[in-house]
Amino acid sequence: MGQARQRFVASFSVLRIHDMRRVWGSQVLSEVGDWAARFALAVLVYDRTGSPFLTAATLAVTYLPYLLSPIITPWAQRYSLRGMMIGSDVIRMLLFVLIALPLPTWSLLVLAFVAGLASPPFEAARTAIIPEAAGEDRMADGYALSNVTFQTAQAAGLAIGGAMLLVIGPEAALIMNAATFGVSAALLFGISAGRQPPPPEPPVTRTRKAFTLMSRPGLLRQMLFFFLLLALADAAISALLPVFLRSEDINPILMAALIATAPLIGAFSGTIVPREGSPTRLLRISCTITILAASPAALFFALAGSGQGMATVVLAFLAIAAFGVTIAADVPTMTGSMMMVPDHLRAPFVSVVQPGLMGIQAFGALAAGALASLLPTTSTMAIALILPVAYSSWALIRTLPPAVIDLRSSAGSDATAATSDEASDAPLP
Repeated sequence: MGQARQRFVASFSVLRIHDMRRVWGSQVLSEVGDWAARFALAVLVYDRTGSPFLTAATLAVTYLPYLLSPIITPWAQRYSLRGMMIGSDVIRMLLFVLIALPLPTWSLLVLAFVAGLASPPFEAARTAIIPEAAGEDRMADGYALSNVTFQTAQAAGLAIGGAMLLVIGPEAALIMNAATFGVSAALLFGISAGRQPPPPEPPVTRTRKAFTLMSRPGLLRQMLFFFLLLALADAAISALLPVFLRSEDINPILMAALIATAPLIGAFSGTIVPREGSPTRLLRISCTITILAASPAALFFALAGSGQGMATVVLAFLAIAAFGVTIAADVPTMTGSMMMVPDHLRAPFVSVVQPGLMGIQAFGALAAGALASLLPTTSTMAIALILPVAYSSWALIRTLPPAVIDLRSSAGSDATAATSDEASDAPLP
């Protein structure tokens, strides 16, 4: 319990570092503003057109740029991580001011897409700059704080966007949200981290090198595959949870509270999860968390399908809470991944992962919907969780030191384990 408290304090004490405090403030403003702007834009389009299709399209076009991230991000990084973040914020600020003007609906979709092009470079640069802003020794604390912020920014952004719509209307809300990007850029202007430009080489070369890193057999690829499987399970459960709760005729207020439970528990768990040690140890921690949390979550989801009344609510809460803990596994995995990637390739590396992450989430949601038409909804959610549990079990065994697997070789086991860890944790060229 004492170590958990120390990690919780460490997650926030990293804000005492000047650069990390400004990077975090920029993340809060940009992500909250981003979600609030998306909400306000969707309402604005619906008010003007009355078309559910065009309203949904406005949100869809803000996600499409992530498919182009491997091209956009390395090109934007020709200057520096700091410059890339500032430029992204300035671009979004100007474009969302234009969106608030009385323009034709088609132009709003175009502007929303162009504004969305600035989000992937910003997020890739923010992820890559944390080790320098917080210091390599506090990198894990920085990523834990970033995880908390990400989990809460969506809910905060939607709430703030809704409040501004109610008080000042969608056009004014968009201008207010544009201002958050301007303040974010001003905060980043005062940091010293991320000023160094990458080595002079064509952007396509950095993309190719980043892709080579993630496709090479080894520990890093295991981490990425683990991360994508968790994202698939998250997308499947996020898509089906409202369907299940609605089908059980659960009170809308209680339904909203249950849906918000997973990200809140994930945010808290991310601040206390163990995140010290080598990349191999960090992957073991992530796998262990997933096995211990996702296994009971799958069981509770399966049982919730046969429950009735309050029993269903209790089982659903237990399942959602256990699933929320698995979100914390992202922190050690992200930390271990960044430890293995060279500094100048961290942003391109994230940019290559982004399309895969978006794609696996889209596939997870669609596949879960298709499977739920054949199986009970709760059974489908349980199956989605079994996949990362199975992979975690395999990866955990695969990364254990040989001395742990073969008890007969107890003599000299410390040397064998050390050799195994050193080989798997060697920095990538």
